[in-house]
Amino acid sequence: MKVETIKNYQGLSDLLSANRKVYCLIFKPDSEISSCASTKLLDAAKTSDDGVLALVNVSEVRDVHTKYEVTSAPTLLVFENGKQTNQVKGCNDTRFYKNLVNGTYFVRTDANGNAVKSVVVYTTPTCTYCNSIKSYLRKHQIPFREVDISKDQKQAEALVKQTGQQGVPQTNINGTFVVGFDTMKLNRLLEIRN
Repeated sequence: MKVETIKNYQGLSDLLSANRKVYCLIFKPDSEISSCASTKLLDAAKTSDDGVLALVNVSEVRDVHTKYEVTSAPTLLVFENGKQTNQVKGCNDTRFYKNLVNGTYFVRTDANGNAVKSVVVYTTPTCTYCNSIKSYLRKHQIPFREVDISKDQKQAEALVKQTGQQGVPQTNINGTFVVGFDTMKLNRLLEIRN
């Protein structure tokens, strides 16, 4: 896979119009989490001939992250035929990125053939917003897996490494994290219509 350094939004737009698949990593050069994501993503990029990996350093490029409403780095934006199809925050393992760029990840579907969202809620027993988010998901019949990070130090450390955030609740929806009980983001990512 070809790797390009993006200097501004126009450069990314030109890349999107010239290529069917573009993976755009928005990163901070002085961040350990960004370094983790870029290293693993660059390794994964070597396994595919399809698409372009675009690197956007937010310390130098100030217009790309605002255009796509990216508020944390690292964030990987996935584009196909010029349209954004996915957003992945934090640092994931190399296998995840390899599966993503090679199109070999598994997508669960329901009886109607619609993609089922993978939802993981990170909680602690004393967190009232954690209970609220779980109730909200149950109310909307969204299946989820709960991870109590107070009982699993490794999960807690992995969560901080992925998102850079220590608080809970945090909800991972198909690789995109929602920090806190943010119903607007949850509704958008889970396609909940109130």
